[in-house]
Amino acid sequence: MGARTLFDEIVEQDCPEGSVGTATRFCSEQHGWGEPDLFGCTSFFYLWNWQSVGKSSERIDGTEHFVGC
Repeated sequence: MGARTLFDEIVEQDCPEGSVGTATRFCSEQHGWGEPDLFGCTSFFYLWNWQSVGKSSERIDGTEHFVGC
């Protein structure tokens, strides 16, 4: 994260390449930048797999189930 901020503040930035969402990082006066918190990030690979599974209307046992709202 290349942002600058005041001490004892949290910076929000876009997640790293290949993912979507918001990453955060804390700037401590005593310790400088902490580790990035990527909890708010989701990888494109995960999204693609989740969407693919969610669109399927057939269960593993071959029975149909309702998919959608």
